[in-house]
Amino acid sequence: MSRVCPPAFAFLLHNPLRAALTDRKAVLEESGIGRDSVVLEAGPGNGFFTEVLAERAAKVYAVELQPGMAEKLIKRLPPSAGNVEVIVSDIAGLDLPPGSIDVAFLHYAFHEFSDQEAAAENISRLVRDGGFVSIHEPTVEVNSRRMEETVRMFERRGFEKDRERKTLFKRFARLRKRG
Repeated sequence: MSRVCPPAFAFLLHNPLRAALTDRKAVLEESGIGRDSVVLEAGPGNGFFTEVLAERAAKVYAVELQPGMAEKLIKRLPPSAGNVEVIVSDIAGLDLPPGSIDVAFLHYAFHEFSDQEAAAENISRLVRDGGFVSIHEPTVEVNSRRMEETVRMFERRGFEKDRERKTLFKRFARLRKRG
């Protein structure tokens, strides 16, 4: 990742206004995350989505590049979030078993990855056949051309676009892995 939010500014990622304006459960629903899902959350920051993922998914691998942000995430998680494993790693080098992930959840993160091709390659290796990559990007930082390039990275690796939409603030695409 290159332009990540420093841990000192973590309060910007998890604040009452963002919580009021974001229906996190609806975002997880459109991403294809259910009770039995094993989820790879790339770039969780301080846990804005991780805490609702913990309530909804069977297992969550929250992969954070910055140790300071991972510490904030761990402190935010309730004791009942035993299904969340916080991993400090670059997503491109994450070593989990191939096909072990049902949904890769990338919320406002992919555009920050320093080596997007390597990240897409590793994420594609980890997602099982029939699983999803759910990409949510901010329109202010990711224009339609850049979003299309991101989608094509995954299509070249065996995914098909399943859903997409654009709002004033967000671009969204969900892709299913053929298999």
